[in-house]
Amino acid sequence: MSQDTPSKKLALYVWPGQWGLPSFDPFCLATVLYLQLAIPEQFTVTECANPDVSPNGQLPFLVHDEQVVVSFPSIIKYVVGLGNSDPLTYPNANLDGSLEQLEKAQKQAWCAHVKSNLGDLVYHMLYSVHENWVEVTHPALVSMLPVPQRYYVPDRIRSLYKPRLETSGLWSHLVNEKNIEKNIKSQSPKPTLRTPVFTQVFEQEKFAEKARSTLSIYQRLLGGKDFVYQDFPTSLDVLLAAHILLLVKPPYPSAVLKDLVKDCFPTLALHAQRIYERAIGPSHPVAGTKHDTISFEIPTSSKVPESKRKIKSPEDIYHDRMRWAFFGLSIGSLVAYLVVVGAPVLKQLRLAQAQPRSANDIGVDLEDDVLSS
Repeated sequence: MSQDTPSKKLALYVWPGQWGLPSFDPFCLATVLYLQLAIPEQFTVTECANPDVSPNGQLPFLVHDEQVVVSFPSIIKYVVGLGNSDPLTYPNANLDGSLEQLEKAQKQAWCAHVKSNLGDLVYHMLYSVHENWVEVTHPALVSMLPVPQRYYVPDRIRSLYKPRLETSGLWSHLVNEKNIEKNIKSQSPKPTLRTPVFTQVFEQEKFAEKARSTLSIYQRLLGGKDFVYQDFPTSLDVLLAAHILLLVKPPYPSAVLKDLVKDCFPTLALHAQRIYERAIGPSHPVAGTKHDTISFEIPTSSKVPESKRKIKSPEDIYHDRMRWAFFGLSIGSLVAYLVVVGAPVLKQLRLAQAQPRSANDIGVDLEDDVLSS
């Protein structure tokens, strides 16, 4: 290896793993699968529950020497570049290298389609369906977040996906009605109207029909092949498998779409399992094992090393200083107010309580009591 070639392992930061998967986020999961197929044993995975350590506030991101690369497409592009500059060290870095130009263009279009349409189905199951949110997604987020973030970050994350799912028609509007009904029941013994069963069935069938039309497209794309294009998985296979795995692996209590994939689209489920086993099998352990093929580290601080953080500009430093100065001024003003205004008032109250009551005051009180009776 030449001296100008980076020698350190690539460090990948992803959302933590859940339900036997390396990550509960589809793009983090797809990145892990891609790197494990392209450059096995040459990267580490660090579970991170704080996206603020990322340069753009999103996960996944990759750190290699002084380079920080964010997002699934950018990470793939960077890894492919490593393979082009050092093919001896990274011989299989480009999973799409054998595709024709037309196939590469088609692959880009299909990847965008997967992100939009299958992404909506995954986020619908994780964040929109009330039972899944309460029993699966919310507890998973709470388990990976420290105090006090675990009390407000999960709901904030969920709210980020609500506009997208409302636009695509995959946000369940029965959630608020159920929460309101629960609150009313806890405050009043009076019976309340429940959401009609046919309304719930109608909504579930609407979501299932939308999912059925989307999944049928990818089933036709695969046909009877093991992979989309050739005898080896591409980045499209990886991205497709990551989304399908998050539809079938989590233990959803409301498993309409999960059962739909397994019962009506077994080709997609088998394809996802094939990719997963090829990338992370007996010789490629998942998070939690003691093998060293993929090193999963959960740092207590969940922060990127100091030398790899994004350097703040002078304007950012100025704003930070002004923010702390504002906080200090506010606290100082509050203390000064209590000292100047509060102390004399407390002194007067103590003096009033210490003074003995005169006979006239007692007589006035007795007279008031008699009149009121």
